[in-house]
Amino acid sequence: LKAVLERDPSPVDGRVVVLGTPAEEGGGGKIEMIEKGSFEGLSAAIMVHPCPSDLPVANVLSVATLRVTYKGRASHAAAFPWEGINALDAVVGAYTGLSMLRQQMKPAWRIHAVITNGGAKPNIIPEEAELEMYARAPTNAELEVLLGKVTGVRSEER
Repeated sequence: LKAVLERDPSPVDGRVVVLGTPAEEGGGGKIEMIEKGSFEGLSAAIMVHPCPSDLPVANVLSVATLRVTYKGRASHAAAFPWEGINALDAVVGAYTGLSMLRQQMKPAWRIHAVITNGGAKPNIIPEEAELEMYARAPTNAELEVLLGKVTGVRSEER
């Protein structure tokens, strides 16, 4: 906009509105903004995303969100550990497997994961633990291939 105004400094009828986007990654913030009328009366809208470098064309990837919950059996970790089945160990194993899978992934594929539930207290063997992850690839077809690999990592059926 600055370059255009410097080239032709004649008055321009209009205004520039800058809007931030809440819930930009996975929350549908722009949808809510549209529904509430944030873009009404605008002649044009341009989306930008912060990046450490200039990218004239954004790398857009297909994405899938997975939330995996592992179930075990709670037990006191000091008094009766042999009675427990540690769901957190299953999550850690899956997370480690996802990390190792990256060696066989195509350069444009991405996996991001976080443990969202690892148990309640250190002295209780977790009966439930949870992993949330995103898988990304350039096309839906490639994403399906990647998801097949991810499912193999997190499945007990191998």
